[in-house]
Amino acid sequence: MYIHGRPSFKRSSAFTLIELLVVIAIIAILAAILFPVFAQAKEAAKKAQCTSNLHQLGLGLQMYIADSDDTYPTVLGPATPINGGGNGWEPYDVQLQQYIKNDGVFKCPSDSVSIPNYDISVFFDGSYSTKPLSRSYGIVGNIYTVQNSNSGGATLYDNNTGLGTDSFTGGAAGRSASGIEQSSNTIGVLENWVNASGATDSRMGEPYGSAFLNCDIRELPGRNDPPQGPADQLPPGCTDETPPTQSHTGGLVYAFTDTHAKFMKYGQIRQNDYYLFKASKPTQTFSP
Repeated sequence: MYIHGRPSFKRSSAFTLIELLVVIAIIAILAAILFPVFAQAKEAAKKAQCTSNLHQLGLGLQMYIADSDDTYPTVLGPATPINGGGNGWEPYDVQLQQYIKNDGVFKCPSDSVSIPNYDISVFFDGSYSTKPLSRSYGIVGNIYTVQNSNSGGATLYDNNTGLGTDSFTGGAAGRSASGIEQSSNTIGVLENWVNASGATDSRMGEPYGSAFLNCDIRELPGRNDPPQGPADQLPPGCTDETPPTQSHTGGLVYAFTDTHAKFMKYGQIRQNDYYLFKASKPTQTFSP
């Protein structure tokens, strides 16, 4: 066929094999570059939501103490079960619900650990037995440190009292907020996605797994196990029995007793014998 005296050729629109392979290679390279970025952005968003959740829990604690003569709740306050529950220990999440009013605040969006199906008798608030809701955060109790290796006393809350109370051994009243020497430098609530057995996450409305106390330091991610140095050693009397809590890129979000929350790695928490968990700040400096 001729147009204006010249032959006309119709160009094929199909890719050659080489062109197709080049396009596929470019797409693969872009995917390799972008997918990790997308994953990091998604995790950053989850960490931001987790930080917001813990800040709200910190605010809830402040409202609680304002209504309770400047006194924090116990970790597990002895009380009569409600809504058909059969456990006489009231977890902190139930104590704070009148101020939080949102069960979703207690779950970190990165928390994907399956939760157990418990009989209603396990719950303080029996209504939660039909609502399989995760509780990703634990309220801080007396933890073992190198300074206090036998009872957990004189750490965040002395003598088994306070915002962290091992109520299974006494059910002492909460500590006065004025007893915290540096509220902006003392941790009150943190991510803690495993219970004492390390098998499952804890559930809203039941007491087990609601507190971070005694040897739960071993659950913090970022510590080398087996230990590779002094910072990896657990306090005397503690052994590795549970896996660490899952982490946000190697760390967790912590809420301080002045309500601010921030992400920190294990090295920051381990400094000066877990200084940030101590309500009564020692004058002695420990290493690590």
